[in-house]
Amino acid sequence: MSDNTTSTNWKKIGLDCAIALVLSGITIVIYLTTLGYDFLSTWDDQLYITENKLIQGFSWVNVVKVFSQVYFGNYAPLHLFSYMLDHTVWGLNAAGFHLTNMILHLCNGLLFYFLVLKLSKQRFSAFISAFIFLTHPVQVESVAWLSERKNVLAMLFFLVSFRCYISYSDNSKRESSFPYYYFSLLTFLFALLTKTVVVILPVILLLYDFIFLGKPTKRLLIDKIPFFLLSAAFASITIISQSPEFEGGLAEYHGGSIFTTLLTMLPVFVRYLALLFWPVKLSALYDPPVKTDIDLQVVAAGLLLGAVIWAVCLLYRKNRPLSFWLACFLVGFVPVSQIVPINTLMQDRYLYFPIIGLSAFIATGFSKLMAMTASKWTKAVMIAMLCIVLAPLPFLSFQRTKVWENSLTLWNDARKKYPDSTRVWTGFGVAYQKIGRQKSAIAAYQKALYYDPDNFVALTNLGIIFNDLGQYETARRYIKQLISKYQNNPAGFLTLGNGYHLEGKTELAINAYQQALKIDPDFDLALIVMGSIYLDRGDFVTARRYFTRAQESGGDQVAVELEYRLACLESMEGNSRRSLEHLEKAFKLGYADLDQVRKDPLLASVRTHPDFALLIARHFGARGKL
Repeated sequence: MSDNTTSTNWKKIGLDCAIALVLSGITIVIYLTTLGYDFLSTWDDQLYITENKLIQGFSWVNVVKVFSQVYFGNYAPLHLFSYMLDHTVWGLNAAGFHLTNMILHLCNGLLFYFLVLKLSKQRFSAFISAFIFLTHPVQVESVAWLSERKNVLAMLFFLVSFRCYISYSDNSKRESSFPYYYFSLLTFLFALLTKTVVVILPVILLLYDFIFLGKPTKRLLIDKIPFFLLSAAFASITIISQSPEFEGGLAEYHGGSIFTTLLTMLPVFVRYLALLFWPVKLSALYDPPVKTDIDLQVVAAGLLLGAVIWAVCLLYRKNRPLSFWLACFLVGFVPVSQIVPINTLMQDRYLYFPIIGLSAFIATGFSKLMAMTASKWTKAVMIAMLCIVLAPLPFLSFQRTKVWENSLTLWNDARKKYPDSTRVWTGFGVAYQKIGRQKSAIAAYQKALYYDPDNFVALTNLGIIFNDLGQYETARRYIKQLISKYQNNPAGFLTLGNGYHLEGKTELAINAYQQALKIDPDFDLALIVMGSIYLDRGDFVTARRYFTRAQESGGDQVAVELEYRLACLESMEGNSRRSLEHLEKAFKLGYADLDQVRKDPLLASVRTHPDFALLIARHFGARGKL
């Protein structure tokens, strides 16, 4: 290799490093403030992180559980595993989780830069592509919202898999290229274990073969089979896991049929295009109208989609790289196009994958236009216009991150866009209730009921709040409305029973709890409270029967309270050793009410045990010595 070649290579490496530093700096400036943001207590963070015992502590038991079960409608074990690693390092410090999201997004942008550079051989195109991907405001939801970690993590594996496949397919020597193939397949599996949206990768690989390699070889076609088999397997798993049985978001076809869903999604596609080219009025919630008939809006949207498809076909003959990226943009919409219907029709996060195709299409298309003119002044004007268009993106994204600071800022932003949405006011109510602002929560829930008198969450939580305030008659008014509307839901009877219990009407409370258990014999919350009532009465046999049933129901969300109540039961029966074992389990699961442990008369006997003080000191440290 000549000195000139070596010098040129070093210059290219230096230029790539400089570009990477610029992209990194811009991304960090946009998302740095998120390190001071909290978990969103009303937007899934409590389900996936703060109240998820599976990720709070790295152990083989938790790892096995994460990889062997569906969690709230999703089989995404690597998503949960990443939280487990974060929790091991940061505990429940939200800053650490936000830092991971930011780093993952930045890594995706840099991987995308080198991917476009590989395919286009143009650093300018690669830079613009990565710049749009990293700084576009629609990306903020995927990065600033911790529960959407699955998007940024899946993209990381997706890009690595694609890049390894390119290295494999470019290498004519089968033996030396196979490590790339196996690693591509492995990282694709990792991507699927994070979020099933990546099932589009085999189609992307086929597009790459046909567009960049011409007619693919028999070897390349055969080697796609494992990719398609993995996609089919995980698509099937997702359809099953998204069913209501697993608390998933699987829904009926919007409008009643796949045809009406298609009519509905055509205007949604146009709205997505509008957000990509004019990213204002972004929202955590969208409420696109369901279309049951063909109207002018549907026709116009269909014509636009047809024009984009026609453009892909035309560019295939004129400029194959451009056709590839535009095709990738369209393929990216397939998993979120409601072919398998889910509750949410439209979200910003659904653009995290499609935007790859569009940003590279814009960048390579612009470079093509630049190459078509010889005038330096024309080129200068074109670059200036591009800068004017792209310069606002980082600023808009920086502003958008502020919406995700906490639950109240999130719902306040959604209220500006959808002031008549019952879901928005319900979210406000839950957010206020979480921070103890009961009056504000009541007002928000009542607003939600104004727009939807049968709002399940609003009726339930108003009953809970008024019970806590001692206004039992007011609470029962909401609860009875809840029960009359949702007769097969045990939550209403549970809340009714809790009100009677607080009021001292124990027999009425028992009757209400028994009604809840008639509807759902494994309703763990009702089983625990029934056990607690009989424990307070001194009927330890009946109490144990209810607690055992609660254990058998396998309710992880109530495991803390159950272990504490079992500790009380064993203490009352004189089994100090067993009581301490249950108490320790409760502490490990997060029970933190030390004052209750020290004062609870049901634990009086165990507090005299010599190991009690050691247990308290071990779990509460200096606080346990006070």
